[in-house]
Amino acid sequence: MDADFLQVFDDFGRRYWPLLVAGGFLVAWLFQWVLFRQQLRGLLGRYRKHQIRDRQRRAKLRESEERLRVILASVQTGVTVVNPATLEIEFVNPAACAMFGVDPGKLVGRRIEDFEIKDSVVTYHFDSAHNDGSNIRHRELLRETGERFPVLEKTVPVTINNSVFTLNSYLDLAELDFVRKQVEGSNLTKGVQ
Repeated sequence: MDADFLQVFDDFGRRYWPLLVAGGFLVAWLFQWVLFRQQLRGLLGRYRKHQIRDRQRRAKLRESEERLRVILASVQTGVTVVNPATLEIEFVNPAACAMFGVDPGKLVGRRIEDFEIKDSVVTYHFDSAHNDGSNIRHRELLRETGERFPVLEKTVPVTINNSVFTLNSYLDLAELDFVRKQVEGSNLTKGVQ
């Protein structure tokens, strides 16, 4: 009986050997396919998470840039953001446009040297309270009409999108003196009344 069983098993092996090999390859291929699908799902899941984080990061950046624009637009001193590589103005607030007498579209892309007076005396002020690379200077600039006006300019390096820019803020001293005289005049008028 044992010999008959071995004979049957031997005949089965010879007859169905090609099917067994093909079946083994099929099982191995299905196993690899299942592993590949699991790895692909994991990679796609990580990619989606990365995309979501990237979108969230970009949304936060847009939101913070918009907040910065609103803040700079509401500041009553002139503010310009200058690209130090090209020396062109990248951003300007409405107060700076009014100060220079130019529309925002005509001011962005121009160089700040267009408004400098070459022979004006520049007085530097050292601000020991701020050690952030900023400097303060008193100098004269030109309006678009050619009129000179004194300003107190503060220059601060800022990093925007991993690039270093120069933020310049201008305080119009002529306008400040005019407002101071108006306030003193109204105080004098109240005192006389």
